[in-house]
Amino acid sequence: MGALFRDGMLHSIDESTEAAVLAGLERRHILTDGEAAEVTAVLSGSCLRRQVGGPEVMRDQLRHLALLSEQPNICLHAAPFSCRTAAGLPYPFVRFRVPSIGTKAPPLEFVFVEQYHNGDYLDGPNEVAEYSELWHGLLGAALDPTESRELLHRAAVEHRPASAMTEPLSH
Repeated sequence: MGALFRDGMLHSIDESTEAAVLAGLERRHILTDGEAAEVTAVLSGSCLRRQVGGPEVMRDQLRHLALLSEQPNICLHAAPFSCRTAAGLPYPFVRFRVPSIGTKAPPLEFVFVEQYHNGDYLDGPNEVAEYSELWHGLLGAALDPTESRELLHRAAVEHRPASAMTEPLSH
């Protein structure tokens, strides 16, 4: 996570950036605790290939994602460069669906669209419906979870440092 901030920032890293990195690392437990959140993600092929932080960092991150994808609450799909183009791929967003505590209320649904300096929360029924359509298009274009995990492992191999090209990569 720190490499993303170091490589992608146009301004200097300060205390708030370091605090954001630490907070992100501390939040990882929500994916693995007893009552872990259910997460489904579609990863663009470019995020598997674009190097952030060097080959070792990328290899470790891709291996970590592959391990996470084995958790019962995590479903990762990859959209490799060879997949058909999905309308939502160029528009990064997170679609949230929070179950209702009561039996009569519908679930809370909203979308977060991240931008460089901030993000937008969209909760209007039409906006949520449009992003739901984009989401289903992405899922339809992406590989299934097993094929995606295999792609993560292959991409990790591609990020091996030149000095390690003769070493076998286990997964």
